[in-house]
Amino acid sequence: MFASIYLPVQALMLILGAQQGPGHVALAIGLIAVGQLITIGVTLNIVWLPYFWNVLKRQASSGAEAAPRIVAPAIAISLAATVPVLLPTFAINAAHPIWIWGNFAFQLFPVLLLPVVQATAQARGKEANPSYRPYVSLLRSLAIFAGVLWWVGILQALLDYDLPYAKEVAGMEKSPALMSPLLSKTLGIPHLPLRLRPTLAAEFNEGARFLLADMVAIVVAVGAATALHNEKLGSRGDKPARASVFSLLGGPGAWFMSYWASVFEHEASSTKTKKQR
Repeated sequence: MFASIYLPVQALMLILGAQQGPGHVALAIGLIAVGQLITIGVTLNIVWLPYFWNVLKRQASSGAEAAPRIVAPAIAISLAATVPVLLPTFAINAAHPIWIWGNFAFQLFPVLLLPVVQATAQARGKEANPSYRPYVSLLRSLAIFAGVLWWVGILQALLDYDLPYAKEVAGMEKSPALMSPLLSKTLGIPHLPLRLRPTLAAEFNEGARFLLADMVAIVVAVGAATALHNEKLGSRGDKPARASVFSLLGGPGAWFMSYWASVFEHEASSTKTKKQR
């Protein structure tokens, strides 16, 4: 569930940075790295939102140019490369000694986003060929991916999969198994008839509460960014009814990507109309 919101936010930060230049992409990656230290939820709300507001003010006064086409595949590849690095923190048994190394690798994942800086710099040195279209496709694809992650996360978090006893599931007791018992069991069929997992209370430990609070903070930042965008540039994204449907079907990450895909689609149509004139 956390990744279903975190990946879309990273995508937007990189795209907006690519619109401004390689220095802004580096700043976005730097903020993501800082988020690894003080939580991404805090970083987004305290640091990124003011930056985002300044970007909107510049776009409102001087207009916005699409990011170069070449940066879109660089963002897609970089984000895809981070997924295997994110998985060990969830896939490896927290009670297994190797888990700490997976968590260490997770802390360093922003390094995998650095190729986006190089791609943006190279595009500025050549014919930039800016276009919104590749980013519309990228964001719509991420919306679908985020929706899948959201529902997989919900099913894993709530349903009963006949898990082993609570302490092992919560990582409170040592286990020789490498794969997380939660993941290994949820790859199968849940208990029928469907029911909530009886070990939920034991699993909702300090780490789980911390992750939930960080996720809520990200959702708050996402909602605030959307409100700021509507306030400064007017509603160019999904209508409220469509946004509500996306939120119900795919979670906040899918809705956020759908909103910005529709924003860029609107910008692409406007740019095409201006060229035809």
